[in-house]
Amino acid sequence: MKADEIEDKEIKDFLKFLEVANDIVKEKGKEYQFKCPLCKGNAKAYKSTYNGHLWAKCEKCDMNIIE
Repeated sequence: MKADEIEDKEIKDFLKFLEVANDIVKEKGKEYQFKCPLCKGNAKAYKSTYNGHLWAKCEKCDMNIIE
């Protein structure tokens, strides 16, 4: 795989994880659990009550988002 192909895959994986994590959170201040769309591991997502920023992390593949 070429470097630009690897980078494209990483971006697509990140966006896929972000979309699922963002869609799963319905209320700010409440933690939600979901299956990671990348590895099917256990993941958690949370939106801050202060600023609405998203935090999400997969325990298996270590994909994470800290906004």
